[in-house]
Amino acid sequence: MKRTASGFWSKLIRGDTDSRPTRFHTQDGRLAPAAAYFTLPIALAQWLQLRLFTRQVERPWIPPSATKKIQQRLSPGARVLEIGAGMSTLWLAARCQTLLSIEADRKWFDRLGAILAARQIQNVDLQFRWRAHEMCDFSTVADGSIDLCFIDGGPRLQCIQAALAKLKPDGWLYVDNTDLYPETKQFLEPLGQTKTCRLTHHRGFPPACLFVNEGIVLEMIPPR
Repeated sequence: MKRTASGFWSKLIRGDTDSRPTRFHTQDGRLAPAAAYFTLPIALAQWLQLRLFTRQVERPWIPPSATKKIQQRLSPGARVLEIGAGMSTLWLAARCQTLLSIEADRKWFDRLGAILAARQIQNVDLQFRWRAHEMCDFSTVADGSIDLCFIDGGPRLQCIQAALAKLKPDGWLYVDNTDLYPETKQFLEPLGQTKTCRLTHHRGFPPACLFVNEGIVLEMIPPR
């Protein structure tokens, strides 16, 4: 069947799914801010690189503004907890002292483990946990010891709830795909109304992705 012009533009604007108004909206229908469109050409170039050469961008696949914000939290002495390993693991490992990373996909766990071994990256404790209750079990992590918790996998709400006690008084929490998991936003946003936390919403085009994604950064405010 010949594709009509209107069909072409509809696919271009809407993307591959009808679950969001357009590819320029989040899953829950929010438009990206104007500044996010400056990174769209970069995301397009990365998308082409992935499709043509299967090269993945070694940085978190989250809104670029969130990556920039998170980088403020990282220092050579930072301790990081990550749920959902990926290219973000390599990026985080290069910017912190220790990284505990939990992954549920066995193939990706094996692939990432091989990369870490080949590059002799020794500050990452990569763990395979595929059961939901295991992915949010941080009992081996001391309370108040984590500078950044990066959640991009697992049962997000349960991971958030378990991670809060592990953060330092000035620690940060990042949760990706909050537009896909409304219960996470419903839990986090009231915290941002208190004097103990500060929230920032980040919407934009992740690396190699031609649609808008949302993530939330929560910053703990230490008592004075």
